[in-house]
Amino acid sequence: MVSSFDHDPSKAQRELWQNEQIALSARISLNDENLDFDPKTLDGLKYIGGVDLSFPENDFEHALACLSILSWPSLEVVHTSYLETELHLPYIAGYLAFREVDPLLKLLKQLQKEHAELYPQVILVDGNGRLHPRTCGIACHLGVLANTPTIGVAKNFLVITDGAELTMSHVKQQCRTQLKKRGDRLLLQGGDTHIMYGAALRTTDAAPNPIFVSQGHRVSLDMALRIVLASCKFRIPEPIRRADLDSRAYIRQQQFPAIVGYALHLHVTRQSFWALGVYGTVVFCFIVLQLTFASLNRYLLYRYRKRSPSPVSARKQEEYPQQQQTRKATKVGLAVVGYREEPMLFAQCLESIQRMEYPDPFKIVVVIDGKDPQDHEMAAIFEKAFPNNPVVVLPHLLSDQDTNNTMSEIDETILNNEKPAAAAAAAATIAMPLPSHQQSQPQHQQASKASSSSSSSSSNRSSSPALYGERVILPTDTRAVCYLQPHRGKRHAMYTAFRVLMAAGCDAVMSTDSDTRFDPQALIELERALYWHPKTGAAAGDVRIWNSSDSLLSFMSSLRYWMAFNIERAAQSFNRCVTCVSGPMGLYRTNVLAQVLDDWIKQRFLGMECTYGDDRHLTNRVLMRGYRVVYTHYAFCETETPINFLRWFKQQTRWSKSFYRELIWNARCLHKHSPWMAAELFYQGVYPFVLLFSIFYILWAHAPFVLAVWLVSLMAIACIKTLYSFIVTRSLRFLAFPMYSIYYLIGLVPAKLWALVSLWDVGWGTSARSAAERKLENVLCLQVKEALPIVLWILVIVAGITFNLCVFFLNPSVNGRPGNGNISSNAPNVPDPNSIVFYPNYAQQPPYM
Repeated sequence: MVSSFDHDPSKAQRELWQNEQIALSARISLNDENLDFDPKTLDGLKYIGGVDLSFPENDFEHALACLSILSWPSLEVVHTSYLETELHLPYIAGYLAFREVDPLLKLLKQLQKEHAELYPQVILVDGNGRLHPRTCGIACHLGVLANTPTIGVAKNFLVITDGAELTMSHVKQQCRTQLKKRGDRLLLQGGDTHIMYGAALRTTDAAPNPIFVSQGHRVSLDMALRIVLASCKFRIPEPIRRADLDSRAYIRQQQFPAIVGYALHLHVTRQSFWALGVYGTVVFCFIVLQLTFASLNRYLLYRYRKRSPSPVSARKQEEYPQQQQTRKATKVGLAVVGYREEPMLFAQCLESIQRMEYPDPFKIVVVIDGKDPQDHEMAAIFEKAFPNNPVVVLPHLLSDQDTNNTMSEIDETILNNEKPAAAAAAAATIAMPLPSHQQSQPQHQQASKASSSSSSSSSNRSSSPALYGERVILPTDTRAVCYLQPHRGKRHAMYTAFRVLMAAGCDAVMSTDSDTRFDPQALIELERALYWHPKTGAAAGDVRIWNSSDSLLSFMSSLRYWMAFNIERAAQSFNRCVTCVSGPMGLYRTNVLAQVLDDWIKQRFLGMECTYGDDRHLTNRVLMRGYRVVYTHYAFCETETPINFLRWFKQQTRWSKSFYRELIWNARCLHKHSPWMAAELFYQGVYPFVLLFSIFYILWAHAPFVLAVWLVSLMAIACIKTLYSFIVTRSLRFLAFPMYSIYYLIGLVPAKLWALVSLWDVGWGTSARSAAERKLENVLCLQVKEALPIVLWILVIVAGITFNLCVFFLNPSVNGRPGNGNISSNAPNVPDPNSIVFYPNYAQQPPYM
């Protein structure tokens, strides 16, 4: 940092300083004078002090002075005080006192005024005393001005020209040969004047390098050496060591000199209560911006709906008066995908689809991810909801096709209540390509196989509901189609549905899951959103929870869902960069799908096929093409959420995996979209780990009060969104949302950690569907294995809380409570609760040895 003061004071200024040092030197007492303890036995010595200054990284104009008071002979810290100060001089060899003594004097005066009973009987100063070219170092300077016994302790000294070789190199060479063990000393005496400047002292057996001890004021050298040696647990005496460590820790924890000072090196405030942590400020600003954008999205969407043309049926458009603004409704298809869904949930999904309103009939496709006997339960539910509509069993995945080969045309057989021949004659069909291994068969063998399959359809119906063919029936405006295909995961089922609906002539496709229930206006509101902004490629809707009353967890999840969509996605939508169109409800333009589907289905990560995060990656592919993605709260649906904590944890882990994996693809399109997209991804990616750092730091920092304040702070942040949600919805249930912080702490944070650790695991990671799978999921050993990350995480938290409570009750002087007559002010190991979540990277020095 460029200093604002003179780095090279004038010769006249230096002469003034030298004269002052000479004058002060004449006032120094080198005897054990007026002490209130025995200088020989040290009986009566109760408190010993240490002083030091520390500096923020790359800032030598602002400093933190620290005074540590330790009890004698236990050397326990009983009081620590700090003073933030602005220095007006640079460091100039030989004149350190003129730079640093003023804040140290202020600390001593403040202590004398507020806690006179703790005023130190001897002060150890990080700097030399008599061991100085003019026999008046900072320890002498401070001792004379404060009229207090002082001892200078330093790791080096300036060259002294007094006959003898008093240089660092010469003295250290002597020390290596003469100081063999703890307590050995080498006296430093002038050759011409015979002045006793001080002594080199070895303070530990482990550290061969000595320290240099010299008299400051009102102490003899012999007593100074005895006090210093007795106060050393490590190489440096404990009072100075504590002042140094505590002042540097205070700088980290206080965010000194606060947020603006950290960025611009400007002093903002001396009140730590108002000193905001860097990340705390970022969080606050981010939330304010997020709520602002979300509100603007709601308002602009409201205005758009009032002014935009209403979609009407193509057949009835001519019936509307010319003065009434209308627009031909988009040809829409609906894709439902599922795997061994709960029968009740799937039935309710299909019923809600039948109740949906739209100007024109829309095409419906259901793709079941499996064709085993257990999968036909869903097919039966489909037939019950849509009587006389075909159920088709696909022998191969459409995603396995080889587009370089010629498409095979083979007769298809369908399963429904009609005769196969009659149904085939009435059905619109499309030839779909076979996998390459099938196409390698001679054409007559394929035809023979198809013929055999068709002729035996009647006999097979009683034993197996599945009949095979490679020509796929397409849905029409009056006919829904259900497809069963080999089990390969949700992505391949979605691919089949998309390809079929695109082939059926749809201009947009709405995708959903098999456990979703729709509002009747959901489809038409999503279709409106596609025309909100130019080049909109996809639109997302609001997803709510229908089983919110089943448990406390599902209730809290329902509140979190509302905020995730109506705050987070709404803010993204204002910037037209929604990063995930959720699986329960999303609408895509088919011309956009045609550009991204092949790349989407072939996604691999760490050399393995991706089996989760399908919706997020599809959204990413749309964004990478430069299309906009928006959100509308007018379109909403309901879905199920886990009521069991372990199942919820697995769900959150899977979502976190997809988020961190998709960051790679997000980064590729940041330049094509609003800067808010980058800010959102950075916040979501970094916040849990800053939180993690804070958790570990606070849990093990002897700070039970700060731990409590920190937890309250998390809830306070949640309260900001709670207030917004309450104002928007007028619902009192949102007042309970701050409790979600507990679930975030014990569930979401470890889920994100575990997601990073297990990114290689491509398992779906959600709840079992079939009865057999649910039985397997209930096996105790499997449950223990899946719960292991949570158990370990909770053990760490419980251990940290227990540790803090033990410190709080068994050692009250450490955490700031008065105890045993000792008073602790600004305890050194206690971080300021107002700086909550982030600490700048101030320069770290190794602890003294």
